[in-house]
Amino acid sequence: SVHVEAQCDVEYMEQVIDETRREIARMAVEPPSGEELQRLKMHAWSDLASITDSPFSMAANYISRKTFGMPADYFERQLQEIRSLTPERLAEVSARYLNPERLSVVTCSPKP
Repeated sequence: SVHVEAQCDVEYMEQVIDETRREIARMAVEPPSGEELQRLKMHAWSDLASITDSPFSMAANYISRKTFGMPADYFERQLQEIRSLTPERLAEVSARYLNPERLSVVTCSPKP
């Protein structure tokens, strides 16, 4: 599953949701490239590296691997996938899996 999260004042909530939908739709035709693609890869590497942040995250990763039958080389495969990301591949995946009209939107705000 894919999730997007943002924080904003309640008065901007609809604008943020609309902009998020536009950005998701745009990724299929104008995927990140250049410096933006590099930032995306760095973020993905950072998320992947969090698996080894602590003994607890390492144990959780081990349990997930065993529970869901993930291969022992999962980490290495993910690194290779991140390295091989191209704008074309991002556009293809975005078009296939990210439909802005099918978003489930959940919002939270303080009581008035």
